[in-house]
Amino acid sequence: MKKAIETIKKGGVLLHKTDTIWGLGCDATNIKSIKKIYSIKKRDLNKPLIILVNNKKMLNEYVEEVPGNISEIIDKKLGAITIIYPNPKNIPAILIHKKSIAIRITKNKKCRLIIDKINKPIVSTSANISGKPFPGNFSEIDNEIINSVDYILEEIEEDSINKPSSIYRINKNQEIEHIDR
Repeated sequence: MKKAIETIKKGGVLLHKTDTIWGLGCDATNIKSIKKIYSIKKRDLNKPLIILVNNKKMLNEYVEEVPGNISEIIDKKLGAITIIYPNPKNIPAILIHKKSIAIRITKNKKCRLIIDKINKPIVSTSANISGKPFPGNFSEIDNEIINSVDYILEEIEEDSINKPSSIYRINKNQEIEHIDR
């Protein structure tokens, strides 16, 4: 974990297991690192990335308003959920898409520890070349991805669901609605 935290702090890109699938991560406030993730994935800059925070307090640091019913929804939903919030703040423009930001409060212990130690959110995106399948297992990750990252945080794959998170959006009425990928 120490090496993973150092990698993120120094602007590196980490390959690690999230609470969903294998992903690429970096400091969500470091534009150079974010651009490196886009380059590794060969992803168009117009396609948004999500960020992970470790608690509701941190969530409030990056969005203007968190609707009152969000806590209840986050606590009740099974599995990982990512919510698209309007009016992000304190985050680089490269992560803002259509005046919104996608954020997940991670349940993964290692992700939470990294976020806690750097005291910032981390970018999270699937560890695949854009357009290719999501890797649920390490063996499914393209060697090009493996060879492009700065550090690989290997771990036993026992507390994950091996599929992307469900996506929800806050609509104009401050209600939450499920959207398909």
